[in-house]
Amino acid sequence: MFGYVIPNQAALDDEAKARYRTAYCGLCRRIGALHGLRGRLTLSYDLTFLDLLLSSLYEGESECVTGRSHRPAAGESGVPPPAPATAPSTPSGR
Repeated sequence: MFGYVIPNQAALDDEAKARYRTAYCGLCRRIGALHGLRGRLTLSYDLTFLDLLLSSLYEGESECVTGRSHRPAAGESGVPPPAPATAPSTPSGR
């Protein structure tokens, strides 16, 4: 049943169109960050529908947020990366 879900753009109001586009673009960026171009080729309307369905089930109603901050890709979460591990230092008396 892959490929049966197609959005009816004419029936969607502006807010629903913006929400759908935000979900589609965010999903595309996230898949690209995690799996590269090959992963992006698997993106379909079915996956976007599943994303919207699961988001509404687990997060409840959320306002439509546009822009890059809605679904950050890897490294864009605003949290600084962990400090690199350093080699143990040797005594300076030698």
